[in-house]
Amino acid sequence: VMNAAAGHVGMLFGMHGPTATICSGWTSGVSALHLAQQTIRNGACPRAIVVGVDEACDAVLTGYSLFPGFLAGGAARPGEDTGILIAEAGAAVLLESVAEDGAAAGVEGCEGDHRDGSTGRGPLARICGFGMAGSRAGAGRMGDPQDCLAAYRAALDQAGIGPESLAVVVSAADGLGGLDRVESRALALLGLAGSTRILTPKRNTGETQSAAPLIGVGLAACQAAGGYALVSGVGIGGSYQSLVIHA
Repeated sequence: VMNAAAGHVGMLFGMHGPTATICSGWTSGVSALHLAQQTIRNGACPRAIVVGVDEACDAVLTGYSLFPGFLAGGAARPGEDTGILIAEAGAAVLLESVAEDGAAAGVEGCEGDHRDGSTGRGPLARICGFGMAGSRAGAGRMGDPQDCLAAYRAALDQAGIGPESLAVVVSAADGLGGLDRVESRALALLGLAGSTRILTPKRNTGETQSAAPLIGVGLAACQAAGGYALVSGVGIGGSYQSLVIHA
């Protein structure tokens, strides 16, 4: 049952409202954040929790072992075509409406446990824009930088800013050369300001798949320091999704 994981978490913690399990490969975390934001905006719920969990079980590792660029050990170095190191991770992000009309959603901090339903601290960041684009590259192919660029521009346009306003970009680069080059070229075409920091967390975490964008949002919220950040999601086969947040 595709929705079993989300439904089980909801029942375990006594949550009420819509549930969904999203599977769009390595961009699943971005997809889930966007769906949660839209659900809040549409008034279906006042807040939502987005969870991304990836397990490197035997079946997953066996499948990836057949994939070009799979590393059985060592370290992946994004941008250097070393190959990818599959990793396990779990991450959770709480979204809550920060506008009376529910038009925006904030990424909440998680301090305190208030039984009256109040939150423990103010939002760490505000989701301002989402962009999605796809190509017909097909499974196992690396896609087109122009499609990746289209996702970035769509997110920036929705946020109402230009690339020069970005303080931080959280890259999806993971050591898989063909895919890293697509993203790198798209970022170059975007024309980022020289002051924009590009972070590559998968250098330390490995490829955490659906959890990666959730980790990226938390990292961006901490590093943007009152500015805008772009979280990049890039998937094999030509799936590109991105978020713009304001910390």
